[in-house]
Amino acid sequence: MIPVVGCIVDGGRGVEDGRLSFEFQQQLSVGKNRLGALANECPANFVAFDIHCAAGHDARSLRLPERRALIEAVATNWTPPLSLSF
Repeated sequence: MIPVVGCIVDGGRGVEDGRLSFEFQQQLSVGKNRLGALANECPANFVAFDIHCAAGHDARSLRLPERRALIEAVATNWTPPLSLSF
């Protein structure tokens, strides 16, 4: 496991089954009054899909399979609302 400190991950909001949802992202533009109700209707989590820095080391030049292995090591103990894309 790689410590989370010193890591930069890329991802987005996921709803329901943890998948990224473009439709949900669009609904966030409805305004503050609707946002609270929307959060109760569709609890969201963070779905990570890439890593740019791991344990303080720049990972951007690594190939995708190597970055995937790094992010899997970082996400070993994650629990909702944090998750890793498939």
